Amino acid sequence: MKILRIFSLFPISFLSPLNLLWAAPQETIGGYVENVKHAGEGMSLWGILQSGGVVMIALGLLSIVLLALVLFLYLKLNAPKLVPAEFSENIINLLNKHQYDQAADLADGSDSLISAIVLEGLDKKGQGPNTCRESVELAARKEVSSLWTSLNYISDIAQIAPMLGLLGTVLGMIQAFNTIAFEAAVVKPILLAGGVSKAMITTAGGLVIAIIATIFYALLRSKAQYITDLIQNTTSRILEALSK
Repeated sequence: MKILRIFSLFPISFLSPLNLLWAAPQETIGGYVENVKHAGEGMSLWGILQSGGVVMIALGLLSIVLLALVLFLYLKLNAPKLVPAEFSENIINLLNKHQYDQAADLADGSDSLISAIVLEGLDKKGQGPNTCRESVELAARKEVSSLWTSLNYISDIAQIAPMLGLLGTVLGMIQAFNTIAFEAAVVKPILLAGGVSKAMITTAGGLVIAIIATIFYALLRSKAQYITDLIQNTTSRILEALSK
């Protein structure tokens, strides 16, 4: 008999959350779903983004910055343009032949990273071998640093995005607890949905942006490292030619 009594209460306990949902005012759930009838279909993508609140706006702006940086660096990190092989060989041959004026003219007509390094070495060549070497190495480090500085911005975004998501999580949980505190008489599940959804959605948004940023950072880092190696090898050859 006890078992029958337990099972007789099961439908009532099972349907009680649904009764609360149906009892919620229609305008209360308007920000999440169109009506209770469509609740089972889930939220649209735009509804999910809206429920994230102000933090999702910040994450959206951060994603736009990430996209712009990726496109910029993808176009900038072009090894044949920054360190052209034919140009490097021609200018090193001129330096080996002590044709410094021709080398300077050739460097002036190029916008590659190597041209800036060669011009710095030719400018300091008359001040002694040590000064010339230091100037060339400093110019090379400057060019390499400019590449990695731009790339590190993507790494910064990968670290900032999860923290913004965590901030949204904290704000969402505060909203949920405030709902419990001020609606202590009847805590309706639909009133908690706003805070809980904000907490989960902002966390997911921050993680998605961070993962995408990390992937692009890894891909672009390999290109930056390849260009760095080319600059270092070419700089060594330039120093050897200038020291003759």
